[in-house]
Amino acid sequence: MKIHKESGLTLVEVLAVIVISSLIALIIYSVLSQSSTNYHKQAETNKNINDAAYALKVITKEIRKNPNTVSSNYRTELTINRGFEGEIQFVLDKEKQSINRNGVIFSTGVQDFEINFTGQAITIIITNVQGKKFSAELYLRKAGTK
Repeated sequence: MKIHKESGLTLVEVLAVIVISSLIALIIYSVLSQSSTNYHKQAETNKNINDAAYALKVITKEIRKNPNTVSSNYRTELTINRGFEGEIQFVLDKEKQSINRNGVIFSTGVQDFEINFTGQAITIIITNVQGKKFSAELYLRKAGTK
């Protein structure tokens, strides 16, 4: 009788390797999927923060250019009259959650845009969709507020 040397894997060993490999692949996929989801959420949050901060920066820069008049008919609307250079109007569009500049979308992800006048001081408050508030208080150099 000859003794054959039988080397190889049994069906049970193959199934065990497949199950363990599947579990490892599932864990890796779960980690990568969660990382991707977190990245997209953080990127959207950062975009909204940057948009609101940029909008406030541009609006304050326009006011600091010493316009003829700065007025606000409503708390969510700001008009800057630059004389012969024209008029710039910033208006909150609550439906689109944006601030429009002369009718064109200027900043998105904005929940609230509030203008307050106190004597020669103008307070601008922009709240993004996450509820973070950005504010600036400016003092006009000459009479020109309404």
